[in-house]
Amino acid sequence: MKHKTNGASNAQVDKVPPPAGRADDAAKLRSNRIASAESEPTAPDRSIELHRAQTAAAAAQSEKASSAVEAAKPGRDSSAAQAAKPERVSSTAQTAKADRALSAAQAAKADRASSAAQAAKPERASSTAQAAKADRASSAAQAAKAERASSATKTAKVPNTAVKPEAADSMPAQSEARSADDLPRQSQSEVCPARVPHGPMGRLRARYRLRLDFSGMSLRNFSARRSYERMKLSLCAGWYTPGERSSQDRARLLVLNYTANIIANLIGGSFFTGLLLLMDADDGFIGTMSMIGVAANMVQMFAPLLLERFSRRKPLLMAMRATTMVINILVIGLIPLAPVAQQSKLTLVGICVAIVNLVGAIASPGITVWHLQSIPPKVRAGFFSLVTMTVGSVVAIFNLAGSALVDVFTAYGNEYGGLMALRIISLGLYVVDFILYGRIREYPYENAGERFSVRDLVTLPLKNKLYLRTIAIVFLWNVTANIPGSYYTVYLLKNLNVSYTYIMVVNMLNVPIVLLLTRVWSRISSGRSPFRILSMGMSMYLLHYIGLAFVTERALFIYPLTLIWAFIMAIGINLPFASIPYVNIPHEHQTVFIGFYSTVANFAALIGVTIGKYFIEATEEVSINVLGLEMVNKQYLLLLTSGLMAIAVVLVHRIDRTTPYSDE
Repeated sequence: MKHKTNGASNAQVDKVPPPAGRADDAAKLRSNRIASAESEPTAPDRSIELHRAQTAAAAAQSEKASSAVEAAKPGRDSSAAQAAKPERVSSTAQTAKADRALSAAQAAKADRASSAAQAAKPERASSTAQAAKADRASSAAQAAKAERASSATKTAKVPNTAVKPEAADSMPAQSEARSADDLPRQSQSEVCPARVPHGPMGRLRARYRLRLDFSGMSLRNFSARRSYERMKLSLCAGWYTPGERSSQDRARLLVLNYTANIIANLIGGSFFTGLLLLMDADDGFIGTMSMIGVAANMVQMFAPLLLERFSRRKPLLMAMRATTMVINILVIGLIPLAPVAQQSKLTLVGICVAIVNLVGAIASPGITVWHLQSIPPKVRAGFFSLVTMTVGSVVAIFNLAGSALVDVFTAYGNEYGGLMALRIISLGLYVVDFILYGRIREYPYENAGERFSVRDLVTLPLKNKLYLRTIAIVFLWNVTANIPGSYYTVYLLKNLNVSYTYIMVVNMLNVPIVLLLTRVWSRISSGRSPFRILSMGMSMYLLHYIGLAFVTERALFIYPLTLIWAFIMAIGINLPFASIPYVNIPHEHQTVFIGFYSTVANFAALIGVTIGKYFIEATEEVSINVLGLEMVNKQYLLLLTSGLMAIAVVLVHRIDRTTPYSDE
């Protein structure tokens, strides 16, 4: 059944009723026209407007031809009249309208049949056709005029006459009474053309294909199961295929990212700084701990000397990781209880930090290459986007819960007990971490069993000029980003007396920001090199250092505002850095290149931490006045950081313009 899109104007023609005294004649006329139409071949379909325009004129013209047709087929008159009786019973006005519309449609066919029978009299047929054409035009105009006058007072539904005349009698009476509301309607996109985006935001949405469609969102349509399935499909798109072995390993790697980052935050960061402050560590010792960590990680360059000897490295890597976790979680946490002098306790902490970072540095390149086997280049973008989007949220939730727990213990005068409770939770998470590590498959390595000299570890990466540009990128970022170190956390906890809960609540704002804007940053970075996206993110990220420098007890509100800005821009830094280590990396000796990359990154971090440490020590008693605000060294250190990062942004941009991009 076909409907015209301009159904409103057609409905107006159909609403003209026949004269009241001709209801029976109209019914009889309808049956006669159908009978004559059945005896002739089906003519080509005409438009619905033509059928409706013939309504009034066809009735008058068909009376002359009806006698001949009735004489030829009398049996069909009675059957058609009997079929019309139920229609007359329902409503005279409705039946008359329906019959007249159908008779008008059949009248055209009857005229064609009559003209075919009179083929021997062409002049008469021609004059009849011309007269019928003139009558149809005038009758259609009159019918339309009458319909417009009467449509306002009529409440009856418009019968569906947009059907083929041959099928009209075969339809039940209920279908003839369908209302215009039952007709299919056009969607908004079919009725209205797409709006051309205008203005800055419109152009931004058009350029990066950002569309927010809230149509159909209703609590009545909400289904928890359907929403879960949609979210699952959205999160797994691009990196997970059900039943695939490597996809199962990637799912385990996703969980490992969660557990590893949660453990690192519960025993490190602000909580580790708080532990050192409980042990009466000063600013210099806290800076030294950062230096020990990054200096120990520089031995990653020598990891291939050990790892490349083994064709199967999984047991060795798991044993090394277990060693680092036990020392980092349990041993360091129990040192404050040791029956030795306070300075000896701090020395033991330094030794443990060095061991953890040395062993972890040797294992790290091997673990990276092992896990990279399950993340081929075609799925890295989707997998790393999901990691970036979700890991920060999960970690922020645990940080908030952990800070609340420590504050409860602190309120009862037992801050150390709260910090140890976090380490016990971390130990339980490591058990899950260890089990998942054991289930990730290990595949044969390229160049496994080869022996390397120390010279090879340096010369192989240095000979690859293209990969050296990737090394330069990470060097510039790590130097500038590590200058502040942990000094600002000390400033918040010691100078401003801010609680752990306040710090973690503000950091909790990272959760909705990452969830909402990771997709946006992913679309912005789509088709662009990671270097370019990194330079964009760094250029805007450095502004938050300036804001943090002006945070005081009376202007504490600046702290959450600047962190919100930092969280937004950090997405544009974390996303490219998830793939930068693999940009332009050769297929052979990847352990060597990853180790060299990590070594340079940690060497750059060591430079940054050293700059920060000696700057803090040299300006310990120096305060400066900036825009009428008295700043201590931990504040204006951030101003120095922002200036150096601005220089790094310029250099990263220049490298991006001259470097081809490939992560295959």
